[in-house]
Amino acid sequence: MERFNGNRREEKEQMNDRNRWQQWTAAWRERLTRNPATRWMTKRKRTIVFAMSGMALAASAVWGGITYVQANTIPFYHVYHQNELVGTVSALEEVEQYYAARLQKEQAKYPNAHMKINREGIRTIEDSGFKAKPTTEATLAKLDQLTPAYAEGVELKINGATVGYVNDEATAEKILKQVKAKYTPSASNKGNAKEVRVLAAPMRSAKATKAVSRLESVSFRERVSTENANISPDQLMTQDEAISKLTTGLTNKLQYIVRAGDTVSSIANKMNVSMDAIYHNNPTVGEERLQDGQILNLTDTKPLITVKTVEAYSEYLVTEPQKMIKEDPNMRSGESKVVRKGKQGLKRMSYRLVKDNGKLSHEEWIEQEVVEPAIPEIVIRGTKVVRGEGTGSFDWPVNSATLTSGFGKRWGRMHKGIDMVSSDRSIMAADEGVVLFAGVKNGYGNCIIVNHRNGYKTLYGHLSKININAGDIVEKGQDIGVMGNTGDSTGTHLHFEIIKNDEVQNPLKYL
Repeated sequence: MERFNGNRREEKEQMNDRNRWQQWTAAWRERLTRNPATRWMTKRKRTIVFAMSGMALAASAVWGGITYVQANTIPFYHVYHQNELVGTVSALEEVEQYYAARLQKEQAKYPNAHMKINREGIRTIEDSGFKAKPTTEATLAKLDQLTPAYAEGVELKINGATVGYVNDEATAEKILKQVKAKYTPSASNKGNAKEVRVLAAPMRSAKATKAVSRLESVSFRERVSTENANISPDQLMTQDEAISKLTTGLTNKLQYIVRAGDTVSSIANKMNVSMDAIYHNNPTVGEERLQDGQILNLTDTKPLITVKTVEAYSEYLVTEPQKMIKEDPNMRSGESKVVRKGKQGLKRMSYRLVKDNGKLSHEEWIEQEVVEPAIPEIVIRGTKVVRGEGTGSFDWPVNSATLTSGFGKRWGRMHKGIDMVSSDRSIMAADEGVVLFAGVKNGYGNCIIVNHRNGYKTLYGHLSKININAGDIVEKGQDIGVMGNTGDSTGTHLHFEIIKNDEVQNPLKYL
């Protein structure tokens, strides 16, 4: 019971303490309410609370706006040509795809060219913008004008002057090789010539001439160069067009009226055309048919390039036997007797031929080799001869002669004799005879013709001086004139012919 009462007292005291605390708190609030400073702080507290709430709302709104802008920001690229803005595109891939499609289109248009697109000066800058709208289509359309298509090519030059353009270096080399091949039909034999056996001894005749030719070199006289170039595809030449242009060149149409004293060579030198062109365009022109007032067609095609070929040339000639004369003072003049028949021999003449575009421009005699000597014919002849009758055996008309042009076709026409030069310019009679002609002959200039009264005649052309007169009797080895450059001649030399029964012969068969 006592314990119970004690607990009750304690509870009562606790209750009284709470009541006193509540009363004190209420009194304190009343005093604070009546105090102005306290009222201001309370109001300020409410304002701060309201402000903090507004800021929270504003921050929430800003965050929502940023998220919206970011969601609607579009990346793109500015496209510039040099420093000028062309436009905008959505992605670089669009530009690359545009160039790839355009290049494919240009290549299909010019299948034989190496097409490229000129992208020089084009640059891009990355950027982005809110709801940006790149002008891709319009920008790519402008690039058509700013990035032209071109062809990669090679510029072909002759002596520094542009001839034209071809696809590449390999094409240029192929063209030049074909131009060389055009004028070197025996190029496959270069350095590997075959010797052709001439007719065997029992089968030989006066017409038995065979030749061996070996190509020594092929080159261009002009300076040929190539250089890379970016050009319009319309400027490219095909291989056939390039070859035709190089080998045909320009045609210069020209006429000339012949004047007294003109020769084919003087006209060629004066008008800067080839003798071959004069002969080709004027079939009636010849050494003896150039007339005063005659109109010549000098139209000449000048190729842009000259192929120079050098050939080693060997010609086998059947040589005629010389006659060995034994005089018999008891035999009548004009009577003779063959005591041993002669036999033909064989010799090889070696030359070096220089040709320009297949036409002979220079011929050099190198050497001669006797393959089989001719056996002379022995004839007994009476000493009571009429002066002026030849022996039938011919000596060289020039001492220490060097052959400069042989017998046969030259510049498309027949060269009726041989040309020779020597430091000793004296001309001698090749055999005894009577002077048939001594004067100026068309084409030959100063000319001497000797009749040997045995079916043979000899002709000496282009002399600078004639030392005998028509009707004179000349002996073998007699001085008859001086080597010169008159008539249809391109330099000081002797033109020498042997005529048998009015038909020209190859003098090398008799000398």
